[in-house]
Amino acid sequence: MRVVIAGDSSADRTRCRQVVLGQGLECAPGDCVSFAETRLRLARSPDAQLVLVLLEPDLAAAEQTISLAFGQTGGPIAAVTTAETPGLAPSGTIGVWSITELKAELARRVGIAERSAGGRRGRVIAVTAALTGSGVTTVATGLAFALAGGGSVLLGEFGAPVPELALHLDLKPQHSVGDLLRAGDRMDVSMIRHAAVRHPAGVDVLGYPPDTLAVESPTRAAARDFQVLLRAAYDWVVLDAGHPQPGGEELCRHADAVVVVTRLDLPALRLTRRYVEALTDAGVPAGTLLLAANRYGQSGLVPWRQAEKALALPVKAWLSDDPWAVNRALAEGQPLVKSAPRAGLTKELARLAADVRARFATAGA
Repeated sequence: MRVVIAGDSSADRTRCRQVVLGQGLECAPGDCVSFAETRLRLARSPDAQLVLVLLEPDLAAAEQTISLAFGQTGGPIAAVTTAETPGLAPSGTIGVWSITELKAELARRVGIAERSAGGRRGRVIAVTAALTGSGVTTVATGLAFALAGGGSVLLGEFGAPVPELALHLDLKPQHSVGDLLRAGDRMDVSMIRHAAVRHPAGVDVLGYPPDTLAVESPTRAAARDFQVLLRAAYDWVVLDAGHPQPGGEELCRHADAVVVVTRLDLPALRLTRRYVEALTDAGVPAGTLLLAANRYGQSGLVPWRQAEKALALPVKAWLSDDPWAVNRALAEGQPLVKSAPRAGLTKELARLAADVRARFATAGA
């Protein structure tokens, strides 16, 4: 049985986790989350069979978290209190358990029948790079369209300093990511679907109208809310997360996979290695990182063995330098899979998409 622990007291979460693990139950470090991260944890992985919500120190926040989690989790929710005498159980919970009696309660309740989780649980892939000009938008677009046909796909633009998706794909969205950000708490799945534009090749695109020069960066809370809603709406979500920016690390931290694009010149490799370190320091699990070397094959670049040594990580995708294919796609306003299906770059992006599929074979189940 996997247990998720939600609460704003790190010490109490740790205490609860020790009890849970002592009972032989599953509770990874990533299963202990703050109230702000609870919805996203449950949206990201539907396998929580019991959720423990700590009522202290903020009862109102705890009750709100219980209410939000009630429709997401596949298992029951129990409230946990540090008070010696538990009070009334909040609506949506199976009871209030004293933290001092948690061991006994778990032993008694381990046999609770699981409830099947409903709804879609899509996968999120963030594409990012340490510096501009690395080809993030090209890689994100190619990956999204390579994933099409195996479930619903959304390509979202959240990190570029100057948005390019609508220009690259000859789209004219009436609403932008900025409009959704300004909606705040009113944002929901229907608003996202209404704002997205369906490309004829089968991918929904969420970006900015053409010729937009300024974008709005999501706050940490907005980045989490977007991922919760996008996972509920699509089987695959590919985010153009751009370059280091406020809120950007939040997009990467909660993604299922993070494709870090790099060039193979020495300055780019040095910055990419530092960026990878910064991402892991921010809480991005190292196991989710996939390095993609873009424009591979250009003359005068660092050889691949030295590049991997400099990055201290293996490169997962070697994306060949193919200006003809890229420029043709831009001229036609089409993804590579449509404008240059036989190009080496197109095939390499398809292999990257196949690797992502293999990692998450149950996406959308």
